Amino acid sequence: MSWKLGFVVLSARWDRGDVALLDALGLIRRGAPRRVHIGDAQPEPFATSIATVGDTTLVLDHLLPYDVAYDPPFASALSDRLRALSAVAPVLAGFLDGVTATYAFCTFDHGVVTRAWEVVSHARSIDHGTPFLEESGRDDEGRVFAVTARWLGRSLADLMFEPGLDVALYPADGDQAAPTTSSRR
Repeated sequence: MSWKLGFVVLSARWDRGDVALLDALGLIRRGAPRRVHIGDAQPEPFATSIATVGDTTLVLDHLLPYDVAYDPPFASALSDRLRALSAVAPVLAGFLDGVTATYAFCTFDHGVVTRAWEVVSHARSIDHGTPFLEESGRDDEGRVFAVTARWLGRSLADLMFEPGLDVALYPADGDQAAPTTSSRR
């Protein structure tokens, strides 16, 4: 299976509302969200999904994490937003792109990048900060899944098939499509 998945994890429950979180990330979404199973949200092109997973807040967006600056000096508009968001709670951002064999993640805590790692076409391009124990002995994709499991309490891969885990899906174009019925319930 080839994964194409982008994510931001706030290691706390976001209680200020989805719109405020979307604003904090610099995303513009119009219209009301629809509730779908997490596994059904990922095929939606250019959409953003938000869910509470345990005591964390998960944002899924195919393209958003590509705007994180994974290399020093970690300067980008999104990295600046994530640094600001990390004043609330530590933040993990990253993506998996199995088609191009590109994988990355970056952690922020109190405005500081604490860990950044990126591989492009199986060649490590960035390795900043102290690796998490969960990274040891894993292939590139497995490393990203292990780090997300550390933050979410279970792997993103497992979450995609977890019964009853719904997300608020915000289409990028603001269309108010009819709610879907999930085959994973």
